[in-house]
Amino acid sequence: MHKVLVKKPNSLKLFYFVLIIHVFLSFPTISVAQSVKGSWFGKGEVILNGQNNNYLIELILNQKGSKVDGILGYYYKNFYQTFLIHGKYNIQTREVTIKDFPIIYFNVNSIENAVNCTMNLQTSLSISSLKSSLKGYFISHDDYKYLCPDITLNLYRDENDNTDSALLAAKAIQKYWEPSKDVSVEKTIFIAKQPIEKELEIKKLIARKNNYIKDILVESDSIRITLFDNGYIDGDTVSIFYNKVPIIKKQGLSAEGQNFYLKLDSTQKEHELSMFAENLGKVPPNTALMVITDGINRYEVFMTSTLSSNGIVRIRTK
Repeated sequence: MHKVLVKKPNSLKLFYFVLIIHVFLSFPTISVAQSVKGSWFGKGEVILNGQNNNYLIELILNQKGSKVDGILGYYYKNFYQTFLIHGKYNIQTREVTIKDFPIIYFNVNSIENAVNCTMNLQTSLSISSLKSSLKGYFISHDDYKYLCPDITLNLYRDENDNTDSALLAAKAIQKYWEPSKDVSVEKTIFIAKQPIEKELEIKKLIARKNNYIKDILVESDSIRITLFDNGYIDGDTVSIFYNKVPIIKKQGLSAEGQNFYLKLDSTQKEHELSMFAENLGKVPPNTALMVITDGINRYEVFMTSTLSSNGIVRIRTK
C-alpha cells in the first residue's frame, strides 16, 4: 500500500499572500478617499472681544499629485470675491496650503473703503463615514499679523458637486452683492431705490395666503440660497421676499440652480423667506427646491406657491 504525502501549506507565506492581495485591492479606494478634489463650502469665523464675524467660504479644488488649483471665493456682508488659486497638498499629512491672497478686514464700517489682509490658507483633510471636511485657518501674513486675526475655517465637501464644469467656467471676480436690480444693501437692511414699486410688490405679497412649509435653525449671520425648479422645467418664475421685502425679483427656475447670498438682520432672531409665484409655468402649481446653507448645515426645502398663496420658510438664528 502506497502512502500519499500531503504537503501542508506554509502559513506564513499564505498570510503574506493574503495581505498583499488586500493592500492591492484597497489601494485605489484609499487614493480616492484621500483626494481633496471637489467643491467645499463652509464658514470662516473670527471671534474677537466676544463678537462673531462670519465669512461664507467656497473652495473648488482640482488635485494632481501634490499640486492643487482651483477657485477660492468668499462672501462677507454685501461683498463677494473669487480668486484663481494654486497651492500644495501633502498626501502624508493631508494638509492643504494656499498662500498669499487678500481677505477683506473683518472690522470695517464701509466695504467700499475696506482694507485687505494678505493671508494663507492651511487646512487638514478629515474623512468620516458621514462626510469629509477641511478644517484649519486663514492665517495672517507676517506683515499683517498684528492687524488681522486668524480666521477659523470649517469646510465640508459637496458630494454631489460637478468640479470639472465649475473649473472650466472659473474666473476671478469682485462685486458688491445686490439681490435684485432695484435693491441695495445698507447696514444689513434691504432698502429699495424705487419705494413706490416696492410698496406695490409688498401689497401683492400680503394679499395672498401664507403657507408655512418649514422652520430651520441656522448658526451663521449669512446664508446662501440656491433655487432649483423642482420637477419638470416648465418656465416657473418666482420672486423671493425677506421679511416681506423683495430681494430676488422674477427669477426663472431651472435644473442648474442659481445662488444668492443674504446677510440676516442681526436685530432679529426670527426671519421669513417668502416665495411669490409670478406665474405658474406650464404645469401648476409653481414648485421649487430651495437649498439653504449657513456654512455648517444644509437644508432642502420643497417650496410651493400659487397665484393665491405664498410658500414660506421660517429661519431662526442661534
